[in-house]
Amino acid sequence: MKKNSKTVTLKETQLSVTIDTHDKNVKLKRTLAWLEEGNKVKIAIRFRGRQMAHMDLGKKVIDDFVAECAEFGTVESPAKLEGRTLTAIIAPKKK
Repeated sequence: MKKNSKTVTLKETQLSVTIDTHDKNVKLKRTLAWLEEGNKVKIAIRFRGRQMAHMDLGKKVIDDFVAECAEFGTVESPAKLEGRTLTAIIAPKKK
């Protein structure tokens, strides 16, 4: 039973509020590969300085990223703020 069980690891993708399209696509490709392997993925945006005043922009970046991952994963915990970091967790879809 132990031999047949698969350990699920938690990988992390860090984004920023000001991420560009190409950079986001590179991180999206890596995240989708992790989801296909069966790993959970934590998406994090760390707010620096005055970015704390623009939480809505960070939330929009995470929501767009999660929407693009919807084919391979489901949202386990939606975006929530922990200190200066906005995080969301995506679990792989069951086959």
